[in-house]
Amino acid sequence: MRADREEIVTVKAGALAQVALLIEAMRPRQWIKNLLIFAGVFYAGKIRSAGALEQSIAAFALFCAITGAIYIFND
Repeated sequence: MRADREEIVTVKAGALAQVALLIEAMRPRQWIKNLLIFAGVFYAGKIRSAGALEQSIAAFALFCAITGAIYIFND
């Protein structure tokens, strides 16, 4: 939780709610910055190349997972 929210919440949640809380903790609104990965493929003119696009999507997913894990670790 953030420092500006000084509340302690006890939550008994099901598996779906726990996944939702985990995703929220990974701060998906910050993932927009990771879209810059696609800029290189776009400006190289390879956006229609299946291999380049697959690699970019994999890199985007990996960056999101890594940054999400760092957010969770730091919180």
